[in-house]
This record gives sequence, C-alpha cells and structure tokens, in this order.
Amino acid sequence: MKLKHIIDIPCGLRYCFENLTLGSSSYSRRYLLDMDMMESARQIHQWQEAMQPYRRMVADNRFSSLLQTIAFRYNTIKDIRETIAAIAFGRVADDIELFEVKNLAMGALAIQELLAKAEVNLSLPEGLRQVVDILDPDANKILSFYVYDSYSPQLAALRTRIKCTADAEERQKLILESQEIEYAVRQKLTHELQPFATLLNDSLEKLVLADIMLAQAQLSRRMGFCQPEISEGGEYVLKAMFNPHIRFLLNEKGREFQKIDLTFGRQPLLIVGANMGGKTVVLKTLVLIQYLTQFGFDVPASEAHIPVKKSVFFCAGDAQSELDGLSSFGAEMKKIDEVIRCPLSGADILACIDEPARSTNPIEGTALVSALIDILAEKKITLLITTHYNIDSDLCVRMKVRGLENGKMNYALDVAPRGEVPHEALNVARSLGISDRWLDEAQKILGKQYAK
Repeated sequence: MKLKHIIDIPCGLRYCFENLTLGSSSYSRRYLLDMDMMESARQIHQWQEAMQPYRRMVADNRFSSLLQTIAFRYNTIKDIRETIAAIAFGRVADDIELFEVKNLAMGALAIQELLAKAEVNLSLPEGLRQVVDILDPDANKILSFYVYDSYSPQLAALRTRIKCTADAEERQKLILESQEIEYAVRQKLTHELQPFATLLNDSLEKLVLADIMLAQAQLSRRMGFCQPEISEGGEYVLKAMFNPHIRFLLNEKGREFQKIDLTFGRQPLLIVGANMGGKTVVLKTLVLIQYLTQFGFDVPASEAHIPVKKSVFFCAGDAQSELDGLSSFGAEMKKIDEVIRCPLSGADILACIDEPARSTNPIEGTALVSALIDILAEKKITLLITTHYNIDSDLCVRMKVRGLENGKMNYALDVAPRGEVPHEALNVARSLGISDRWLDEAQKILGKQYAK
C-alpha cells in the first residue's frame, strides 16, 4: 500500500502531508507519495532510529538559522534521474544536463556539511567529490556549468582566435571548429561520469530521505506530536490523542479540540452515543495515527502504543457509488464485506467502521451490526465500531461519549454498561438552539413510548 493510494481517505492524512515543509518539495513529495507502508516493527524502528538526529536538531533552538540555510540549499535539488539514466546509457550530455549533475553533487555535499554542524551524518558516497572535480576543473565552486578552457588547450586557443578575428567567414569557421571540440569534451565528460551513475542516484535518494525525515521532525514539533511505540501485544494505548486537521478547523472558529484517551485492542470496541458526540472523530483519528505510524511519522498524541497492521479498513460517511449504481447502504455493505472476506489473518487487520447500517431501519440495522461484531470477533480482527443502535453483545467492550455536562459537550470516553444506548439527541439539539416546540413535542412522544 503506497501513501498516494490512501492520501485522500477522510481522516486528516492529506492535511499532515500538505503541512510538511519539504525543501526539495516536488521530488520529495513524489517520493513520499510513492513510498510503501511499512508492515513490520523492524522497518518502523529503523526509520524512527534514523529520525532521531533530525528530532534533536529541530528541538535545539541554536539550529534555527541553520535549518533555514539547509532549506535554501534544498531548493536547488531537482529530480534528475532521467539525466542520470541517459548518462549511464552513454548518450552525450549537453551543457544543461552536465549542470544538473554538477548542481546535484555540489548541493549534496553542501547539505552534508550543513547537517554535520548539527551532528547529523548524511553519509554520502565518497565518490561524489570526484564528480565535482570532473565538472569543476578550475575549482571555482560555482553552481553553473560551461565547457571550460581548461578542458582543452586547443579549445582555449580557438576561443582566443575567435575573439581576435574580424573576418566573418573565418570567424564562423573557427566557431564550428570550436563546437566540434566542445562536443568531444562533453563526450569525454559523459564517459567519465558513466561509472558514477549509481552513486548519483544513491546520493539523490539519501538527500530526499533526509529531506523527508527533517520535514517529519519539524511537523512533529510544530504540531505537538509524539514518537509512537510499537505495541507487540496488539493493544492500542493512546493518551491525549487529537486530530490536527479538525483541531485547526475548530481553532479557526475560536474553539478548542478536546483530546481523548483510548485503550483497546484485545476485544472489539463499540463506541455508542448520539450524533455530534465525537464518535466519528475518534475513528478518523485512530486511522490517521495508524497510517502516520506506518509511514514513519510521529503521531498526534502525548503517548501512543500502536500495533503494526498489514491492512486498514476505514468505512465512514456517505459511501454512495454513482458509478456502480449503489445506494449509500449498498456501497457501505460492499465495503464492509471486504473486511469479512479479507484473506489476511485477523491480527493483521484494523477495521474502523462508522455507524454501519445507519441508513436502514433500526431493527435490521441492529441485527446487521450485532452479526458483524460476532463475525469479526471470531476472526480476531482488531475492530472499532461506532453506533447509536442498542447492541447487546458479550464479545465487545462498550464505551460511550460522556455527553452534555452543564450545557457543554464532554467528548471523553467512559465504559458503558450493557443496555440502552445513551439518549442524547434531544439534549444536543437543545444546546444548538433548535425550536423548543419541536423538541418538546418529540419529548412527549418519547415519554409515551417509554410508558408502554
């Protein structure tokens, strides 16, 4: 699973991606989007270990100006893989392509020196300095390329004659002769650079990985993320988790995001409560944290223990499919059925399903949700479901949103006893200033139903 395949799942992943301050922005973004999700604790540990010096660098205020200089140098780094491939194949490089190679080699070495000031070791291949020597024979250390006179004494002499020649015909003849020599020089340089093609690609990849890790470390500090720990036992433990995108939207309106604690995993978790109770946000945030962890990011929480999964199923919102001619209910059922039919073992799957069967009648909806919990619990799939149906199952842990307290929503999760789901809809509606007449009439009807 590549990041580009799940970037627009509505959990806040796109928001985190867009807030990365990548230096070599276009190539680094493409590289990150094309990365595969890490599916082992070993891979994640290795990435986290490699990120440590970048975290220390970003956390040290002494390096704030250094970070700006590094970002400036990264702006010169471009994706020149096609140029490198052409040189490896032996096609004679032109001045622009030779400039690109020189720019990469000199820029990479400059970034390596800058990072070393913060005790970050980029470990570029030694041969990169030889590339610079080939393309900068006069050691001018200027980020430009020209077929220098020092490449050919004959070329240097011709150029002097061109400057001194007044006769147009003679001058044109000398220019053509010099161009032939310049081509021969480029041919020779291409031949000299051919053995360095793999080294150049490796250097470019090292630069991009450093750019991504530095950007991830900066994002983590700026947004208050923490480094996740890998949970070997399969249990999720999340302290003060939050969704950065939703927090941003709330802050724009002058409101605060309430952080939530969540622990589950050994049994399916059922979160019950009324609409607008924050249940969907819990699902979105968990999915976001799972993906961030497995793409090497820190996560939005003060503490996080996350098991590694090979597949994440997230079913939320209106899943209507116009192309397939399916209703919301039909598309939702097809999506959930993928979880049931998934050939992976249960321990490898996280399934987060938001109010399944919400669009059908409550009797059938309750039956469908209850059956779904039974089946996925039997398959030992890590499961989190939200619902406002009354699900009476011994196979799951039930939690509820605390709800309205003194006229204000408290989104904290508490263990919910078996029995009726919380009835908060009318209270939530009142807190929104909905017509008293409408709500009072609904309360009367509700009272009559309870009296039966």
